[in-house]
Amino acid sequence: MATHPLTALQDLRGYSAKYQWSRWRVLRQLLDRRSYRAWLGRVARDLNAPPRPGGRTAPRLRKG
Repeated sequence: MATHPLTALQDLRGYSAKYQWSRWRVLRQLLDRRSYRAWLGRVARDLNAPPRPGGRTAPRLRKG
């Protein structure tokens, strides 16, 4: 993602459309205040989880 706020918002809108993320899910990820360690643990658990119905992935916008 870009570092300029307006470019970052445009990129975010593009990713949201591409992956069909709802605005609510994106906003929830952006406002998440968990530590990097907690975020990384969640990502690691999700790697071993069965695929979600419909094949959609949750937004991974932070710390990555």
